[in-house]
Amino acid sequence: MLSKVIKERLEQKLGHTVRYPKDCDMLAADIAKVCKCQLSGSTMKRLFGFVKGGGQPRLYTLDLLSNYLGHGKWEDLLASLTGQRPIQSSEIEHLDINKAKTGSTIIITYAPAREVTLEVVEKGRLRLIESNEPLLEGVETVKCTEVKLHYPLYLEIPGKAFGVWLAQISGVTSIKTAKLDT
Repeated sequence: MLSKVIKERLEQKLGHTVRYPKDCDMLAADIAKVCKCQLSGSTMKRLFGFVKGGGQPRLYTLDLLSNYLGHGKWEDLLASLTGQRPIQSSEIEHLDINKAKTGSTIIITYAPAREVTLEVVEKGRLRLIESNEPLLEGVETVKCTEVKLHYPLYLEIPGKAFGVWLAQISGVTSIKTAKLDT
């Protein structure tokens, strides 16, 4: 599922709010017209949360959405949201969020085929850039102190009744930080 920020950008480009499943068909048609590539309405319905399942979106789909929004690759679109240009990522085993540089981009994956992209806003506070985790739908910021490979991911979601959320029992499968173009 797409983040609120990406959904809003797609709606701005379309010039229409995607409020109902039929609006996804309109968006898919506009993407096909602008990008000269087909993207099904079903895919858009899944990405907007009208249809459950399907797992993580394919990179082709994400690149196509990025192209529709005026960017080359998906990574370029994500970089534009943070004002930084990632050129590569490095995988790490442990990340102390309190020591992470403000503006850093962190990509965390865990089963089943979940990926969360976050930007460090301040000590222990992160902005959700992108996620295909249904439980994070509509969430803009989270609190977290550390992320460890093969350990559960604990995110505190301000304003949510459940407070601390455990991402997955078996743990995080990868942690990546973006390297920035200097």
